[in-house]
Amino acid sequence: VQHGMDREALEIMTKRTPYLGSTNRNHETPLHSMNPDVLGAFLDSRVSATAEELQLNLNGLLPSKHKTNCSASETDLVWYLSESENLRPLLRHPVISTLIRIKWLFMRWLIYVMIVTSIAFATCFTIYSVQNSLIAEIFCWLLLSYYLIVVITTSIAGVYDILYQQPQHQTILRRSRFQFPKGFDFFHLLNKFREMSIVILAVWSLCSPNRTTSALLILLTGIDVIVHLGLFPSTALSTSIVMLETVSRGFLKILLVYAILIVSFGFSFYVMFTKSSSAANDADQPSTGEDFNNFSSIRGSLVKSLVMMIGEFDASEIPFDSHALSYFTFVTFVVLVTLVVANLINGVAVSDISEIRQEAEVAALAKWLENLRRFEKIFAHFEWIRRRTSFFYRYAPSVSVRLQEGNIIVLARIVAAGKSAKDSEEILNIFPGWGFFCHCIDPDTCSAAKDIVRRQNAAGIGAVPQEEYGERLLRLEQKVMKLNGAEAGEGKNFRESVRNGRV
Repeated sequence: VQHGMDREALEIMTKRTPYLGSTNRNHETPLHSMNPDVLGAFLDSRVSATAEELQLNLNGLLPSKHKTNCSASETDLVWYLSESENLRPLLRHPVISTLIRIKWLFMRWLIYVMIVTSIAFATCFTIYSVQNSLIAEIFCWLLLSYYLIVVITTSIAGVYDILYQQPQHQTILRRSRFQFPKGFDFFHLLNKFREMSIVILAVWSLCSPNRTTSALLILLTGIDVIVHLGLFPSTALSTSIVMLETVSRGFLKILLVYAILIVSFGFSFYVMFTKSSSAANDADQPSTGEDFNNFSSIRGSLVKSLVMMIGEFDASEIPFDSHALSYFTFVTFVVLVTLVVANLINGVAVSDISEIRQEAEVAALAKWLENLRRFEKIFAHFEWIRRRTSFFYRYAPSVSVRLQEGNIIVLARIVAAGKSAKDSEEILNIFPGWGFFCHCIDPDTCSAAKDIVRRQNAAGIGAVPQEEYGERLLRLEQKVMKLNGAEAGEGKNFRESVRNGRV
């Protein structure tokens, strides 16, 4: 693959199906030098279909059965795809998306517990803040204890990944042609800060009740519920949450650029519309609605300028009689900030939504994969849980999708020698037809798999043209000689030996 021999690599991958996550001495996998078209052709060869079911072969995508140590991760290979700008679109391939969905199904009960706990946590603290009930307080302490355990566990796993696993991954990415699709994930840091803030505010609210603290806690728990709802394997729901995050990120970036302009107008309005110096001395006093509209305090002026950016002027309350330039300043703000900056921000937000809608499924799958990989790293140190959430411990590397039975997933159990094969199949028919809770293969994935099979049948893919052994060896020798800079005489002797049949 590194030497550009794509056809040979595809033939080896198709016939022998080696594990693509294997690393060499430099911690590089074949994916780091692989052409997306080659990997796409290999994934297409893993799909077959009949009138009644789809067959997805996962050979080459899962670690070998004998690898029972903690390093045998089932999501690392797909994670490499999600981190590569060139290979990332292949997450939508039926084989990859089905593998991610099955991994989600293995961990579904933990995710359900997290979602229910998050909703109960927000509900109990809201009731406690509103009614100050003793029963609600008891439930708040219980849920807070569970939430604290989860936060500590995930934090320890994250630190372990940074100290022991992340340096290896960074080495892999530096030595390869991988490119991160995004830079520093500021929102990931905000999520960690949100989790710690919820714990601190919850303890503070329970120990010394305060309405301001409770109000902020209710807001953060509501955001926490939205984040956890994104764990559902629903493309529509996950895409909506990804859209919210992406639009917020784009909005904040532009707002930070133009914040200087808004702050400048805020101070300008404060200096221009303050009636006397006594008003400046009373800036720390509680402001009324009239003071807010008259820019009588610095804090009120800054907030008023931000509100005016979206068109909420209330111009009749602004004292324009202070100076003639006040009209010019106000009109300049309306044109420059309200019309230009606000519409620019809206335009960027709409553009981001359009881009996300085009790759909605990829964004959703990448989000699921990120959470699954985090859970897998936590479970890697608990043998019983790791076996229950692992694929290659219990099942053969193949998936069947029964088209006539609602696209249900059927897995083939690995039957030990001497045991009955009566229950060799397991049907993952969980909550069929329950909307967000339906975990069958979605119709779009099935349609994509059928299209792949049609293209294979039409193009005759699978019958790789066989060249004569001597010609193939000659072509391989020429490339090796060119790479190593060998002498031309040695290459000529070798080619003559090939033609004479001595090699």
